[in-house]
Amino acid sequence: LVIVVPASIGIALVADPLVRVVLGTKWGEAVPVIQLLSFAGVVHGILSNNAAAYVALGRPHLTTVNLITRLICLASGLLLLVLFDRVTLVSLVAAELAAGIAALFVSYPLLFVSLRISVRQYLAALWRPLTASGTMALAVAAVMGAVGQGDGFVGALARLAAGVASGLGSYALALWILWRLSGRPRSVEVELARFAMSIYRSAIGRYFVK
Repeated sequence: LVIVVPASIGIALVADPLVRVVLGTKWGEAVPVIQLLSFAGVVHGILSNNAAAYVALGRPHLTTVNLITRLICLASGLLLLVLFDRVTLVSLVAAELAAGIAALFVSYPLLFVSLRISVRQYLAALWRPLTASGTMALAVAAVMGAVGQGDGFVGALARLAAGVASGLGSYALALWILWRLSGRPRSVEVELARFAMSIYRSAIGRYFVK
């Protein structure tokens, strides 16, 4: 979730210039679809993490419970769309997102009971990435607003580059500051930093060191 949450939020925020750069201005209707899919990615990441926890606890059948809940909610949502003649690509993706969110209301209680932890204990392990993601969202929105809409491909590319750069920088900085303020615990941030450094050193060794 340290990577999935900020990445999904970031994609949702830069969806408009991303579509204009990659697909062209004629594909503007794809923006809300990508944004919904981004948030669906967050939900899927959480459900996948919970499923891994069920397997580790020797209770993989709980994953089936979540899947059945998700399928029932999705089928119900699709049926409503058909009955009310509201079937569009955006509504279909929204139905999938709603089904995933509904599954969370089943998945989380099962997780807390299985691990014998409280909501407070769970959030204690995630508050830094979540807070950093919120900070990143504000930074990206502010920077892209300052850059402006722009015209054509060049303007969209400038907004996309500004959004990506500000997102990466603000998230990393916010996460580092929060980690320092928390007393520099041996947490997932440490492993993430080590992984990033290993990739950096590998790239330097491959492309710049002969």
